[in-house]
Amino acid sequence: MIAPDDKEVIPDKGNPTLHLSRFRYFWPRKFQSFAYGAGVLSRIQSNPLRFLQAPFFMLAFFLRALKHAKQTDLFFSFWLPGACVGVAIKGFTGKPVVARLSGSDLLLIQSPAISFFVRMILKHTRAVVCQDKTFYSALVQLGVAESKIICIPNGLDRQLFQPCPKEEARKKLGLNGNAEYILAVGRLSKSKGHADLILAFKQLLSHHKNLQLIIVGEGEEKQALQDLAQKEGLADKITLAGLQEHTIIPIWLNAADIFVLPSHLEGTPNILLEAMACGLPVIATKVGGVEEIITNQQNGLLIQPGSSNEIENALSLILKGPMLKKSMAQGALSTISTQFAHWDQQALKLEHHIIEKLK
Repeated sequence: MIAPDDKEVIPDKGNPTLHLSRFRYFWPRKFQSFAYGAGVLSRIQSNPLRFLQAPFFMLAFFLRALKHAKQTDLFFSFWLPGACVGVAIKGFTGKPVVARLSGSDLLLIQSPAISFFVRMILKHTRAVVCQDKTFYSALVQLGVAESKIICIPNGLDRQLFQPCPKEEARKKLGLNGNAEYILAVGRLSKSKGHADLILAFKQLLSHHKNLQLIIVGEGEEKQALQDLAQKEGLADKITLAGLQEHTIIPIWLNAADIFVLPSHLEGTPNILLEAMACGLPVIATKVGGVEEIITNQQNGLLIQPGSSNEIENALSLILKGPMLKKSMAQGALSTISTQFAHWDQQALKLEHHIIEKLK
């Protein structure tokens, strides 16, 4: 497995079944800032000069992949830049490439400025993997042959993400046992819509004094969100909890009363599935594959992206309707148990599909 180096990357824990090779692409190391954080697009938007690192990034990526090419039978990319490198390596080795695309790649596919380039890259892959029907339709519209597309949802660790007593979770996190907590989890980028959530939260406080908002994640917008909370007089009501270990996220979810996904752009966000698996009532914007998961007022609430008023109304509906809250939580658990499998099962399905495409 090949991945970019970064000063903010959490050190890799040993895994005897996985060899991870990280590549440096800029010197000194502390100036590497093209990847990670809130994502490549968000990082470039916050500082356009970062785009100057792109050629160094792609060259270092290519050279590291070429170095490992002899031990490789198949190049499986997890994002569009990886597909570009895989196709370039294919020109030297003839080895097949499978491209798995996610939510951020959907934005690139739909961009008129670069869609032609993306189409040419995907033309030289053996298969293209996506997570939902929305992405599938976008690929077909782009001109990708339907016979090449594998549409398969992500998996879910049902042993890790499951309901547990709220009091126990709050005790572990040191949270107030009597407050009502609204939770959001995700990268702190503009596309995640956290500013909309903060403004909606402010309006709710006039009728719900016992509310607290927690946002888990790191990214380029952290300071801007802190400044917004301070400006709106909410510093004592909003907690930016920072980056958390994946194994701790279920505790945050079980400690909360409501989960909100206020994103402007998504694919099929796993954090939404994880919140539902923990029995939380969820509010999510109508983006990407979210509408394939949520049936409004049955297993969650659907709202339009970019609207603090819609977030406020949805939160108010749940806070004032305990029966609706309970029924949506039960609906969320039912959806996860009947429609989403464990990672191991999804991996086997993906392996089967890829083998079929390689024949």
